[in-house]
Parts: sequence; structure tokens; C-alpha cells
Amino acid sequence: MASPIRTTSYTITGNGAVTPPIPFQATTFAGALPPTFLAFVTGTVTYNVEVTGDDINSPGYNPVTGNWMPFTNRTGLTASAPGTLGAVVKAVRAHITAGTGSLLFQFIQQTPD
Repeated sequence: MASPIRTTSYTITGNGAVTPPIPFQATTFAGALPPTFLAFVTGTVTYNVEVTGDDINSPGYNPVTGNWMPFTNRTGLTASAPGTLGAVVKAVRAHITAGTGSLLFQFIQQTPD
């Protein structure tokens, strides 16, 4: 039986907008596919896909003051694009760094149950 696929989606609008942190579940089980993200731009925006090693479920964690960094080759993007997360991190998010349009960000991962 195939493992479930989980999709988390957020739409954000405007300069400085950030999606909530999306928890990453390490896909280390046999046959697991790498986590994928899809970003759909409407209008004009520049955005980053950012990752953290922070424990986002820790009591009192604040993503505004967390340790986020742009994922390799996923900074300053201006067009709709897919990507694969080829690293183990604690969470991922999208961040609009310029523009007035909107961004639909989907993070898709296979889960063991």
C-alpha cells in the first residue's frame, strides 16, 4: 500500500508576507519520494523559499524571530516554479520580499502513515 501524500497550501499577498511554518516530516522510509514545493505567482512578486532547523513546535517559538534562511537556488524568484527539497530541515515557508501580487505556495510530502 502506498504511503499517503500530504499537501499544505497557503496564499500570501504583498511585500513582506510570509506563510506560516510548514513542518517537514523526514521521508526516510523505503520508497519515499522527496518533498516538493510548487509556487504559483499572480501579479508581480519576488519571493524566497526559506527553511529552518528550529523546533517550530517548541513552546513560545516565534517564527518572526526564528532562524530562517533562503533555500539554495530558491531566492529572488519572480515566476511560478516547482522545486524539490533535497535536504532534511524542520520546516519550510515562502516569503514575498517585494511586489504587490500574491503567491500560492504548496508543500507536498509523503508521510509514513
